[in-house]
Amino acid sequence: MRPELAPVRRATRAARWGIPAALLLLGALPYSNTFASPFAFDDRHQILDNPLIRDLPAFFDSERAAATGASADRLGGLRSRWLAYFTFALNYRLGGFDVAGWHAVNLAIHLLAGLLLFRLVRRTLELPRFDGSILRGRERETAFFSSAFFLVHPIQTQAVTYLVQRMASLAAMLCLAALAAWLEARTAAGARRRVLFAVLAVLASLAAMVTKENAATFPLLIALYDLAFLSGPRRRRLLALLPVLATALVVPVRLLAGGATLASSLAGVRADTSMERLTYLLTQFRVIATYLRLLVWPAGQNLDHDYPLARSFAQRPVALSFLLLVALAGFGVLLLLRPRRGGDPAWRWVGFGVVWFFVALAVESSLVPIRDVIVEHRLYLPSAGLLSALTATVLLVRPAPRFRIAIAALAFVTLALATATFARNRVWRSELALWRDTAEKSPNKSRPLNCLGAAWQVAGRPDLAFDLYQRAVAADPANFEAVVNLGSARFARGETREAARLLVSALELDPGSPTARARLVEALAAAARRPPVPGTGSDEARAALAEGARLRASGRILDAVLRYERALSLHPWEGPGWNNLGNLYRDAGLRELAVVCFTVAVELAPRDAIALNSLGVSLRELGRTAEAEAAFRAAVQSDPSYASALNNLGNLLRGLGRTEEAVAALSRALDLDPRNPVIRSNLEAARRERQGPRP
Repeated sequence: MRPELAPVRRATRAARWGIPAALLLLGALPYSNTFASPFAFDDRHQILDNPLIRDLPAFFDSERAAATGASADRLGGLRSRWLAYFTFALNYRLGGFDVAGWHAVNLAIHLLAGLLLFRLVRRTLELPRFDGSILRGRERETAFFSSAFFLVHPIQTQAVTYLVQRMASLAAMLCLAALAAWLEARTAAGARRRVLFAVLAVLASLAAMVTKENAATFPLLIALYDLAFLSGPRRRRLLALLPVLATALVVPVRLLAGGATLASSLAGVRADTSMERLTYLLTQFRVIATYLRLLVWPAGQNLDHDYPLARSFAQRPVALSFLLLVALAGFGVLLLLRPRRGGDPAWRWVGFGVVWFFVALAVESSLVPIRDVIVEHRLYLPSAGLLSALTATVLLVRPAPRFRIAIAALAFVTLALATATFARNRVWRSELALWRDTAEKSPNKSRPLNCLGAAWQVAGRPDLAFDLYQRAVAADPANFEAVVNLGSARFARGETREAARLLVSALELDPGSPTARARLVEALAAAARRPPVPGTGSDEARAALAEGARLRASGRILDAVLRYERALSLHPWEGPGWNNLGNLYRDAGLRELAVVCFTVAVELAPRDAIALNSLGVSLRELGRTAEAEAAFRAAVQSDPSYASALNNLGNLLRGLGRTEEAVAALSRALDLDPRNPVIRSNLEAARRERQGPRP
């Protein structure tokens, strides 16, 4: 296929280097106050507490990755967003968790995306397709302000300053690189350069697919761009596009290979939502209208919008938003496919920018429900197209004699947006400032209230934190983190039984949480050590214990654990319940928690030989041999006929090299239970060890 010949206006050296330098400076200044902004919100789960980030070789060895102890959602993220996580690991390898280095990389990605957009817009408007446009000869100005708007718009702060959302900015930068490379491949003069840039386009598109799934629709935009603006036989162009289009298959293939669903992958580390697809789609009509408003007038930015769900198309805001979107999308398609007869050919670029906006949003704002219905970083890639279209529109609607007035207006808006971005970035200077801003804008949403409470807790104001935790749980009793935090706060205030009940409720929301379970056992133990309150929940507790025993017998271990925990939260002075719960914990490998349970059981019944023996077994498994020996001896003293305790004591003494005492203990155990083959075997081994090795 012959290359597209693009007439290029020769640039002076000052223009060639000065314009990119000006864009770099303009894009960097609004973020100059972010280099000390701390890790925030999901940064902790995805970066700070993620063992994968600290093990770079694990990115090339799936078994090693699994061995890091990373949770299932982190391993899933590694499969679907490999490149984004790999850059996190490189950041850690080069500078640890020095936050300035992380912000520097995010800003560098953002600036590179802006430069790519500048080159893409300039090179596009220089194509023969735009001969006769009033923008001919003004390609650099149009490209400059398209890129400037993209770089300094405050909507981008959540994709740049919020460190984990490098996923969004990196994927977008790679998409822009793919389109820019494809343009070079189609317009280069030499065959070698055409092949080189075509390969780069495919590689950049592939890289975008393994960075974030929202890139999946961008190959369609590359194909649409080629068909709209470049020339050549359509069939040959489509054949040439096949490798680029094939990269879109990477996302579904990787998701299916990893056993994930598209919805769960898009939700990232967030819990899957049970939201109906139609509800999500109807809500997105209003959400996209809100996105448009934020691009035109970026007031009311919010890290965690409290957005109402739409249940029916008959709702007036839903219907009006739908009509607005249909009108805008239809206008874009009309400009792209059928520019006005005799009109400026640059209107086709405006139409493409509008279509770009909708296609880039399609993955996250259509029929794939995501728990957070609106987040601002999803606008990063779509905004590149729409802001370019808006810039071109301003210059197209101004008559040629007033071009300087239009440029002055664009410059004023650019400076205003840069100032707003600098101000917005001040919100990110601390978690306390961030969540105060968010909670003020979403005062009835549980998550911001809980996060603000946690920020006040760290700041040394547990009183303010407690009130916010209460409000967060009242707003959403199913908010696991808020329930755990409120339970922990009540425990710190000495309200042990109230804390235990809350933590049990938290574990019913997330039965596998080790943190909530450890805090629950601590609260239950503290409650059990207080004087009993007669008749307080004892009947309910015994019924729950009986139900737990039935569940355990039927093999429903986790349900049994939850039932025992619930029973002890109702009446923490039930000694058998502590012993049974300890056995379940020990079987699950939770030995530290098992020790706490058996210790409390012994405190409630100091002569309970079964509890003492169980305590000794758990202590021995933890290597606390002196304490284990004391527990076994106390069990034997409490019940001298307890053969199992004597056997355990004998085995412990064998391991300590005290064979005479071991033989004595095991002999007594065998006298009590002469048909027990395990005890007999242990005794014979102890006698051989006492005799020593044969000469």
